[in-house]
Amino acid sequence: MFEWLFGYKIDPQTTVECWFLESYSITEESAKGNRTLAYTTTWKEYQYKSLIHPKNKFGPKDTLVVIGLNVNLTSDYNFFTKEDFENRAKNVPIRNEEERAAWIDRMLETLPSKKESLDKLITKIESLREGLSTLVDELHSLS
Repeated sequence: MFEWLFGYKIDPQTTVECWFLESYSITEESAKGNRTLAYTTTWKEYQYKSLIHPKNKFGPKDTLVVIGLNVNLTSDYNFFTKEDFENRAKNVPIRNEEERAAWIDRMLETLPSKKESLDKLITKIESLREGLSTLVDELHSLS
């Protein structure tokens, strides 16, 4: 017996894979992204059905892939057939939870140096702003 959802049929025994797919433009490695399988369940047991709007009929031999997408701290959900997901994400490295944690740690280690660079840039901008303000004051005094 298929369950109807938004006009589409999904068999209760359809496999549902839930993946993290992430990319952050902090380092070259983090921009390449990460994908990690969070868990696998069946459609019958899947709790977040309201997030899914499939365009296909899914039978018991099909796999519906749900993605928790995080790009530069902007989150979203998306869903694909297994084949579509593998085609779209084929260049994104697959990591297990331990490898994902290490990937995130490496990315976060770069933040202090990035913050230091931004602080220096802000200091230069403030100095330029003060110089520009002085120049504007001098121009006003000439008129």
